[in-house]
Amino acid sequence: MLNKIYKYFFYLVFVLIFLFISFITFNSDLRRSILHAGINSYKVYMIVSIQSDLKQDIPDFLSVNNKILGFINFSNKIAKGKSKLLIGIYDATNLAQSKIIHKKDFGKLEKVFSELVKMDPLLFEARVWYAKSLISNGKKREAIDQAEEALKLNPSSDDAYRILISLASENNDIKLLNLYCSQFLNASLGGKNQRFKSMLFNGSNLNKFGIKLNPKINKSNEIYIHSGISLNEKSNYEITPSTATDIKNLNMLFSLIPGVSLEIKKITLFSEKNSIDIGQNDFLITSKNSFFDSSGKIIFMENEDEILNITFDQNYKKIDRITFDMIFRKLDLSSHKCKLNEKNN
Repeated sequence: MLNKIYKYFFYLVFVLIFLFISFITFNSDLRRSILHAGINSYKVYMIVSIQSDLKQDIPDFLSVNNKILGFINFSNKIAKGKSKLLIGIYDATNLAQSKIIHKKDFGKLEKVFSELVKMDPLLFEARVWYAKSLISNGKKREAIDQAEEALKLNPSSDDAYRILISLASENNDIKLLNLYCSQFLNASLGGKNQRFKSMLFNGSNLNKFGIKLNPKINKSNEIYIHSGISLNEKSNYEITPSTATDIKNLNMLFSLIPGVSLEIKKITLFSEKNSIDIGQNDFLITSKNSFFDSSGKIIFMENEDEILNITFDQNYKKIDRITFDMIFRKLDLSSHKCKLNEKNN
């Protein structure tokens, strides 16, 4: 009797397995869902498994290094280079490096950073982390190579420049220090996308801003976009409303990288009959996140969308063109003053 039960149970299990395999073989949606669920579960496991090492009084970065290398090896068995597990590996690695306080601990993760660069050579952050680990392990020439490769991927970001400026300072190479900080202050290409939020201009950048007229009463989504920003010199930026409009206030919309300052020297409003120059002392600016220094410069501190609300002292009638005299600058990365040729008008 017992043998019959075992036999029927075996047949039942065999039939269920056969039906399951058959079903997922011919049902691509189910197969895809099961695969995604498995990968996502593994990603969660990756994060949870290293958190116990990172939450110790003295984080065990050697254990973290070995665990993430195990994740990378598993990913490479599925597919060489990029795979669906890459995001999970990146998140685990990012979590680990974010917990580093002492620079020497970057060296313990050198192999992880190296493998991450091999998996995705276009991953800017991985090259920056790899450079930091190389410095920790005394491989400064290789660190410079990685930092310079990172600059090719994102020329305007400060992370790689911080590494290069620090190394030049340690070597007391003032000429090289000045070269790197000057390059940084003039670099405008590149930017950064936010993974878990959408931004007005598809990530932080130094290329675009938008204007919305009379936002307090204008319920439309009409935004006038200006492409092209000049650094370190006063420039004139112009927008043309679709129709002549009475203007009491306006919003300026930015997605600038952190560490940029803006000085609005003058706003000029044009109508069919005349033009009105409005100096920086004749309008009020408030911001969503930014700060103002004593001279009225606006300092962008967050990697977020920024809204500057500008309110005039009166309602200007039938404005058909607006120009902004403004200076955009990137702030210094050190107390060293670069020999930067600026057109400070």
